[in-house]
Amino acid sequence: MRSYLSLPLGVTASLASAALFSADAHAGGLGVFGAAGARQDIAYYYQDDGVQGRDAQIKGAHSAGFEVLLGDRDDNIQGIIRAFGVFDKPVSTPDTSSVAEEYLPVSHPDYEALDTKRTGSATVGLQWKIWGDPSKFQLIATTLMGAGFVTTDNTEFAIFQPGFGATYTFNERYQLVGSVNYNARFRKTLKSGGEALVGFRYMID
Repeated sequence: MRSYLSLPLGVTASLASAALFSADAHAGGLGVFGAAGARQDIAYYYQDDGVQGRDAQIKGAHSAGFEVLLGDRDDNIQGIIRAFGVFDKPVSTPDTSSVAEEYLPVSHPDYEALDTKRTGSATVGLQWKIWGDPSKFQLIATTLMGAGFVTTDNTEFAIFQPGFGATYTFNERYQLVGSVNYNARFRKTLKSGGEALVGFRYMID
């Protein structure tokens, strides 16, 4: 296992196992969600002298998946387990206009031929009440961590995702959730991003 995934995967597995198999734990709700935003990425190229160059880019990303809430629906703090797919727009041809003429030409992969990258991911964490009534309307904060670990090209990454949002519960059993999240990914280097998430939950207990 890659070293930078050991901690998030270990913590994710440990917290998920403890939450699911604790004698006092029970599902507080089931939900579906989708998110859209942007992320940092890098297009690499090589100068004529062999030196590697980097072109930082901002690219779109979205995700969709399922979640399980743990704890009573009226609790101020609930556990969250999410399983989802991440869909990343590929990087484009790097901007090499800053490369001095003596180091031209540059070479790089055919980035324009790349397709949307799909990664299976999972996170676990907590939802905290900031203000309001959990059985009606409340402002919330969330903290989740995990990993994107189901890939076809061995480009796994760790995930850290704090956020701020709100929930609205109606007819006792149905809940709408929305949040704005900072989305940090780590694979050799830290890359930042942001997203807006919306979801629908069926509250069980």
